[in-house]
Amino acid sequence: MSGMRTHTGSVRNFWLFRSGALALVALLMGLIVSVGWGSVIAHPTLLPQARAHDVVMNAQPADGATVQSFPSQIVLEFSAIPLDSFNTVAVSNTDTHEVYFTTEPTFDQQFAVIPVPEGLNPGPGNYTIGFQITSSDGHATRGKTTFTVAGANPAAADPAVDSETTTASGTGTSSLVWVIIGVVLLVVLAGVGLLLTRKQPEQSGTTSK
Repeated sequence: MSGMRTHTGSVRNFWLFRSGALALVALLMGLIVSVGWGSVIAHPTLLPQARAHDVVMNAQPADGATVQSFPSQIVLEFSAIPLDSFNTVAVSNTDTHEVYFTTEPTFDQQFAVIPVPEGLNPGPGNYTIGFQITSSDGHATRGKTTFTVAGANPAAADPAVDSETTTASGTGTSSLVWVIIGVVLLVVLAGVGLLLTRKQPEQSGTTSK
């Protein structure tokens, strides 16, 4: 009888280990999916973009450029020719969000030409050119470009530098997390493989004397 009890206990332990290993794999897979979606939510640019929507290919002033004076004309070159309806461009201060003017651009093929109101010269600072157009596919599309007029307070540029540093650091941390998860998953899968390939304790009706 003691041999039968020992055999029964071995079988029970085998199935307990197997069930626990499978549950751990399921937990890790759920963690990986959660981390993946978290990365997408934190970095929406990881999502596939709709190629049919028109995007800015070039701009004057160039996106992110520093110029010596406020422009008298702004030009946005799109990837296709937007439809001639419900197109708007607004120029504002990036830091204070003050809107200097809003206008409907004139299109020459895929080039949107935006004349700046005469006499408008807000001086050194950071500026945003925001636009809403009707893309060539018929969908409303929003976007923006930015530029800086030289002479702005250097302190205003520091957050951008810090943001780039944080982004780079965050990218490195994210990569490390994925490596750790991958290693743990491989170890667990190896353990599960060993458990599944082990022979189930042979049943025997022989009892100890």
